[in-house]
Parts: sequence; structure tokens; C-alpha cells
Amino acid sequence: MHCEVKNHFNPGPLDKRMPTDALLASKFYTCLSDSTKTKIKLPSNYDRTLIRASQK
Repeated sequence: MHCEVKNHFNPGPLDKRMPTDALLASKFYTCLSDSTKTKIKLPSNYDRTLIRASQK
């Protein structure tokens, strides 16, 4: 039992990393930074109640 627990928590071999394309990585990071620049303004609680009332 002690040996099984020790083997379970023993660190295993590390996964091999695959090299990534620099162009693909730069596109990925620019997409991440672009999404933070455009913020969606949500309506306030008061505005939401007015919208729901007008839809009924």
C-alpha cells in the first residue's frame, strides 16, 4: 500500500514540447490583445428592466 501511494505521487516524466511557429504565436498574441481593447458595454439594471418591459 505504501509503495502504491509513493508511486502515485512520484513525479512522472515531462511531456515533450513541440516547437511553435513564430508567426502563429504572434498572431495569437495580437488577437488576445485586440479582444481586451474592445469592451462591450452592458446595460445597467434599470436599462434592462426598461428593455424587458418594452419587449412584452
